[in-house]
Amino acid sequence: MAVSDIKYHDIYRYLVKRFNIWHIFNGFASIPVGVNDSYGDEVTIIRASDFGGVMVLLEVLYDIIGGTFQSDEIVTVKHIIVYHDGTRKEVERSYTSTQTKGWSTGTTEVLATRHPTKRCVEIRVAAKTNMSSTSVTVEITGGGWIW
Repeated sequence: MAVSDIKYHDIYRYLVKRFNIWHIFNGFASIPVGVNDSYGDEVTIIRASDFGGVMVLLEVLYDIIGGTFQSDEIVTVKHIIVYHDGTRKEVERSYTSTQTKGWSTGTTEVLATRHPTKRCVEIRVAAKTNMSSTSVTVEITGGGWIW
């Protein structure tokens, strides 16, 4: 096998399994925006098991809100922290204009991944608008650690 055949993802998966190390992840996704105040599909940003890990620790999460807002339009982004026991912590953030908003140390989203008795195993995001149609876009990027 040539070095060029080795994928970055595979290297990290091997290192986590072989040496039980922490490693950095960086996720990015476009989020479908639901209409009429109903959330669109939830999108998984990061899942620990995809990298052979058992826990996600979020360091930073960015909501990137683009497109064009209509008059009185409100777009709500829901960050969903999924724990190993299947329970969830949901945090909603609302926007009325295009912007990039970062959540980091000390914010609810980041702190939720450091629960004292539960392991965060997945981070999901969903979005909605109060309008019947929208040209607003929602993108999410984030980073942290998987163990």
